[in-house]
Amino acid sequence: MEWLTQAQKLVDTARSRPELELEMRLGAVKRNKRFEAGVDAEKWDTIVEALTEYDDWKNVTPWRMRYDLMFANSVRVSVESALGDITTTTTTTRKTRVKVVDIPIEQSQWSLRLATSVEQPVQLEGHEVASASLVRAKQMRSFETQSGVRFDVSRVWNASTLSKVNTLIETSAPTAFEVELEIVNRNYFEHTNVYIVKSMLMKMCDLVLSDIPNDNSAKAAIKTD
Repeated sequence: MEWLTQAQKLVDTARSRPELELEMRLGAVKRNKRFEAGVDAEKWDTIVEALTEYDDWKNVTPWRMRYDLMFANSVRVSVESALGDITTTTTTTRKTRVKVVDIPIEQSQWSLRLATSVEQPVQLEGHEVASASLVRAKQMRSFETQSGVRFDVSRVWNASTLSKVNTLIETSAPTAFEVELEIVNRNYFEHTNVYIVKSMLMKMCDLVLSDIPNDNSAKAAIKTD
């Protein structure tokens, strides 16, 4: 299939360029043919429950809150802390998307987006902070496998200012519910390109299809021959 060939090329690029991130997002292709990351609340709850019940993770983080202030030229200031903790960490980066491949999931309304991107630390002058074009708040938790692949699940609120996003957190349901899979250990690239593509797909599809009656296998969702 064409997407499999494209996905293998994308993985090969990530293999040859250590500065690139390789990640897969769960979402859906809308009527305008654009991919939109995120799932509905019920599906997200099912996924989080499945991840929480599994007990052989290398690492599981506590729930944490992160505020992302988005600026021009793909610059992002992130302020993060564990829920209930006043200690914060702040990073300023520029994240540039390099390449994406969209992959439909058979038997499902959902699709996957495999992407490479590069994230570089940058400096942001103090007077620019007020010019943020978007503020995104995320309640996040991460689950890392023994092999070095990490699931990130997030409740997301978006607004034009920090005060508005805080009001939304207090008064409104999240804007989106996101699920992401990322390779966080470069040793994973010891596997072949096709192995990495299929492994990431199977991990995501196992979660997506886990609530389909009489079919708890992701194999039917991935037609690669």
